[in-house]
Amino acid sequence: MVPEGVEEFSIESGFPHSRGRITIWNPDGGRAWNYAYHSATHENGDRVRADVAVDPEHAGKLWRIGVPGHNAGPVEFDPQIPPVFSTDRDRWFMPAELEVEN
Repeated sequence: MVPEGVEEFSIESGFPHSRGRITIWNPDGGRAWNYAYHSATHENGDRVRADVAVDPEHAGKLWRIGVPGHNAGPVEFDPQIPPVFSTDRDRWFMPAELEVEN
């Protein structure tokens, strides 16, 4: 989820293999950023950075990122993005919902 008030965020990754793709979709399903890596144009291990603008109507909503785990190196998310992720939009939860009273 991209929190309200965030106007731009970044994601950075490397590609240790010969091919790969990172795609980021906004909450409406539109492609906000798309990058295809191919060894013919990059050195093995090069890092790429996505700088993504956040339209006001998309702040505070769920975004989607596609990163092929077997082709992408470690993905570093902007510190503005909370480190809570879901593999399914229907199973999303807010961290506050996990708080348990003792």
